[in-house]
Amino acid sequence: MLRYISSGRVIRKRFLSSLHPAAASGFSKDNVARYEAARPSYTDEVLNLLMNIIVPSAEGNQSPNKPEYSLCELGAGTGKFTHSFLDYVRRNRNIACKFNYLAVEPSDFAHHLEGLSSSITVKRGFGENIPTSDDSTDAVMIAQAFHWMANESCLKEIHRILKPGSPLILVWNGYDSDIDWIRRFESDIIVPHYTPDVPRYQSMEWRHVFESNTTRSLFSPLRTEHFVNATVGPIEMVVGRALSTSVIASKNEDERRAIEEQVYELLRTHPDTKHIDKNGQYNLQYRTLVAYTRAL
Repeated sequence: MLRYISSGRVIRKRFLSSLHPAAASGFSKDNVARYEAARPSYTDEVLNLLMNIIVPSAEGNQSPNKPEYSLCELGAGTGKFTHSFLDYVRRNRNIACKFNYLAVEPSDFAHHLEGLSSSITVKRGFGENIPTSDDSTDAVMIAQAFHWMANESCLKEIHRILKPGSPLILVWNGYDSDIDWIRRFESDIIVPHYTPDVPRYQSMEWRHVFESNTTRSLFSPLRTEHFVNATVGPIEMVVGRALSTSVIASKNEDERRAIEEQVYELLRTHPDTKHIDKNGQYNLQYRTLVAYTRAL
């Protein structure tokens, strides 16, 4: 069993890291609000699975002494997932444990997360440089972000902080390409703005890091589950979803306006959406992927 140990001290400068420019562009003041309004949340079905992965016996334990679990969310971003997870815990009073929640975010947006909830600790950090100590964490969760940090250095660092047997959980909401207008929304409007150097979850290239001999010595084989996440909203939600994409958020106003018009044109002309009037509701459906593994 191979463990990456640092004599029990907190590692703060173990690796030099930087935020990808495309990822950083998603955290402008205007785009944060757009992201929060347009991006989907996480269903209770998904959150229930996560809870069962983290604490298989989380429900039904009537002991007055609730065990405590230390959780670390990497790439917490705007707090979209953070809020969903903590809200799920608050609503499910039969979860018989307490959570110490550490949200780690590399961008300047980290300080905004501090007001999200009194029950979390927020620290600046990267996947390759996590500000917590060895063998201290009962689960690491990464939502919508692992493709930005899919390398062996990151997995070694995650392994360092995880207790043996504890899970690393990756979550993404991706477009449901089985629905034709959504497939065209992604392929014709979103994808052309990606350059080869910008990672995308949908490419599935992030999976390759789990196939190396080094990673196989650190983590169990990756398991995956899929869920439907139907998100219904006005036309502004669909437009905002396009404009909140990191590679589009970095464009100038004229370029963004042209992309916005592409979205309107698709919705006006596609057989599945052209009958919806300007005050109607659109079902921008997603498929949620949950991938998880455990530290050896």
